Amino acid sequence: MKVLYLNPSWNINYTSTYEFKDNKVKIGISINKISTYTGDIYREKDMRDFFNKKGEVKDEKAIKALEGYFNSVIEKYFKAITSKDENW
Repeated sequence: MKVLYLNPSWNINYTSTYEFKDNKVKIGISINKISTYTGDIYREKDMRDFFNKKGEVKDEKAIKALEGYFNSVIEKYFKAITSKDENW
């Protein structure tokens, strides 16, 4: 997500829930806030910044970036719980 033509690193504060049933895992993710510093300026976003009042996406690139991030988190979790490596 660009800010003033910059592409800063963002901090994502989120809560995840894990429900287990019948050898399956249901993962729920709730984003609390997204923040960054650009120079000396602190910027913060929440999910309302990405959708309009009708629930339609306002920033397609940002949504794709968030989906990609959380898909990689879930993929790493899946690999960890299905790994046969006992040395963790």
